[in-house]
Amino acid sequence: MKGIFVAIDGDSVGKLIEKLILDEDEVHLNQVSKTIQRAIYRCSERSVALGAEVIFGAGDNVLIKSDQSIEQNIIDLFIEETANLPVKFSIGVGCSMTNAYLSLKIAKIRQTGIHRIYNY
Repeated sequence: MKGIFVAIDGDSVGKLIEKLILDEDEVHLNQVSKTIQRAIYRCSERSVALGAEVIFGAGDNVLIKSDQSIEQNIIDLFIEETANLPVKFSIGVGCSMTNAYLSLKIAKIRQTGIHRIYNY
């Protein structure tokens, strides 16, 4: 199906979680978990309110599909929600799930944060 896809994935979130577990830091581990959960929930909620579909939302990953250009709205919200975390998130935008995934991988490799591919 045609649309705009937004793929979001955490960078080094697993390493942060491992560190907090090994440090026995329950408080910060819980804060990180709640922050990521809240960000995914709010992005999902906003996406649906804007007429988009959340295809996947779990862990530190989100995949959203929209028939209209809402990606900047979602990107801004996710960045705002996760600004206090000591990790960053990469975001890929594309005209298919494959393009969004490839954009996400490019953003991770280049460490640019956001990458867009609209035409494959």
